[in-house]
Amino acid sequence: MQSPCTSYWIAALCAQENIPFVLGHALYMKAIHRGKAKNDKVDAHKIAVLLRGGMTPMAYVYPREMRSTRDLLRQRMHLTRKKTELLAPIQNTHYQYNLPHIEKKIARKANQAGG
Repeated sequence: MQSPCTSYWIAALCAQENIPFVLGHALYMKAIHRGKAKNDKVDAHKIAVLLRGGMTPMAYVYPREMRSTRDLLRQRMHLTRKKTELLAPIQNTHYQYNLPHIEKKIARKANQAGG
């Protein structure tokens, strides 16, 4: 599997049928991409050899009950980074002109001029 988002349904099916499910870390499985002959049969053979030899970097398969928490944390991290990306230039410009330190959080609407 390459993407954890597309593996949810197959992970659930394998768990339901008591089939072992492993998720290879797509970013680190470079050995598959270096071959001259590329097709599903060759790729499957290479993955099987890597699995048998313990050479496949594994990705963590989140349990179903933890996926929503992980997705919320990822969204929160994205929004936090976006907030920082938007506020940093304002604060840098403020400091560049030697203005007094901003006492209130300008992200809050009540603390904005005219707000």
